[in-house]
Amino acid sequence: MAKAKRRRTMNTRVNMRVSTLKETIRNEVMGVFVVGMACLGLVALYSDRSGVVGGQIKQVLTVLAGGGRVCIPLMVGAWGIAFMNKQTPRLGSKAAGVILLWLVFVGILHLQLPGIEGFSKADMLDEGLLGHGGGLVGAGIAIVLKTTIGVLGSYVVLVMAALMGALLITNRSLVQGVQGVGQVSKESGIWIKHQMGDFIDVLKNSEDEETLKERLESQEGSNAETKLHTKKSTPLKRSSQALDPDLAERPLVIKTLEDPNEPPYLTNVPAKGQLGFEKMAAGKLENTIIPPGKVTSTPISRQTREDGNFQLPQVSLLNKSLKIKNPRLNKDLADNVKILEETLGSFGVKIKVTQVTQGPAITRYEAQPAPGVKVSKITNLADDIALSLASADVRIEAPIPGKSVVGIEVPNKEIAMVHFREVLETAEYQGTASKLALCLGKDITGTPVIADLTKMPHLLIAGATGSGKSVCINTLIHSILFNARPDEVKFLLVDPKMVELANYNGIPHLIAPVVTDPRKAAGALKWIVTEMETRYELFAAAGVRDIVRYNFLRTQDKKDEHPPLPYVVVIIDELADLMMVAPGDVEDAICRLAQMARAAGIHLIVATQRP
Repeated sequence: MAKAKRRRTMNTRVNMRVSTLKETIRNEVMGVFVVGMACLGLVALYSDRSGVVGGQIKQVLTVLAGGGRVCIPLMVGAWGIAFMNKQTPRLGSKAAGVILLWLVFVGILHLQLPGIEGFSKADMLDEGLLGHGGGLVGAGIAIVLKTTIGVLGSYVVLVMAALMGALLITNRSLVQGVQGVGQVSKESGIWIKHQMGDFIDVLKNSEDEETLKERLESQEGSNAETKLHTKKSTPLKRSSQALDPDLAERPLVIKTLEDPNEPPYLTNVPAKGQLGFEKMAAGKLENTIIPPGKVTSTPISRQTREDGNFQLPQVSLLNKSLKIKNPRLNKDLADNVKILEETLGSFGVKIKVTQVTQGPAITRYEAQPAPGVKVSKITNLADDIALSLASADVRIEAPIPGKSVVGIEVPNKEIAMVHFREVLETAEYQGTASKLALCLGKDITGTPVIADLTKMPHLLIAGATGSGKSVCINTLIHSILFNARPDEVKFLLVDPKMVELANYNGIPHLIAPVVTDPRKAAGALKWIVTEMETRYELFAAAGVRDIVRYNFLRTQDKKDEHPPLPYVVVIIDELADLMMVAPGDVEDAICRLAQMARAAGIHLIVATQRP
């Protein structure tokens, strides 16, 4: 019994396979026939050598569709291909959309006939039999539409039918498509506005130096009068702005990024040829140390002499930031204050927002709890606050260090760009005495963040591709170039990618040309280790412990032939790729430099994807 049952099962499976195979072959045969007939129709339409059958096919198609006759074999051929691939059940709406568009096309062709306004039904039918316009199909559509709603109404109906056909084919919402086009147009307009602003700023910066100097001198007197008048009329000019009258009793202060900040000084454009970079790069690089690989026992101070003609680059070389003011910003922040207080009040937590500080990415609301309110109640309501403010996340800092308030940090809807020139012009950067001051950007309150590499003493920059490692490295390099002369700071740049740091070749701050070969990078790092050991020998002979004390002795002793030692910053981009080529030598050199190089004035900045 079991064997008989197995045989019946196997026979059933074989029969199913045979039937499926026969059905597939039948479909393919039918599809090939349909596609062949479609090709024959195309040949008949465009060739006179298709014989009697081809001539009859051409005549039938012409009488049937007139100027739209070529669409018939194309649609038939597409249906045949879909039939072979067993996709005909999926063509329901799309096939209907294609046919609807074809009917609209032939109808418009017939309505475009000259003198259609005065045609009767018989005249339009005769034109269709002759193959003019849209043929018999177009004549039928034109007769129905013209006799019922006229020619103008016919066009309206045909356009509506064309939109319906397009929706059936694409299966996309028309409203969403219009909204998408509007959003793209809006973003394009904003981008063009920013680009035009940058272009205008570049044109302003490219004016002649003498004209710009005259403008600055003429504006000094008017600026002084304007400032004096502003101080008399508006005592709170900078960031404290009054709110609505109903909130006047609340001591609320709003600090935004749009508040005007006067630069600490007016920068004059230097005359041509006095920047130092142009002069040093044009001639021989006298301050450039021998290339890595040829290790020398002579320290960098013996090979670098101070150039009294070198002038630091001016901040005016950089483009000014373009700030677009939002007239509703203060009102939006005030509305958020109301929402915040009402939300917490609905949960029985009474607070009073005393200050709002807007940063580039985050806005912080400083809330003062009422007496008897626990801070833990506010922190537990973080999700409810995010929901009421329509924010993705809310961070609560309870309390803010140095203040008796709770900080509620809400991400901005749009992150503001922090321009490099803004940070360079701040008093925090201009007032630093370190030659290795680094501009890192702005914190959540909009305060510039300036770091000192000598206090770190080394820096690791890690992040995935596209996270901004290269931008950070370029910013750090320029922060030092705007603050230090070549005899004060030297660079050793290692760039295995060969495209990120190669633009710095030729600046006088380089110890050697940018190292792009990973195999030569190990030799360059060994040379830096030798330089570190040589410096420690000089420190021991002078009886000092670090580079600060050594340089102080050198500046005090004017008869000493040895000038002060410059700081050395070693920047390595893509450390992981470098370790794949020469792991042993590179690792040993980096370990020694990380452990001992700080006191010698040598600092590492390493960028990698995975630390």
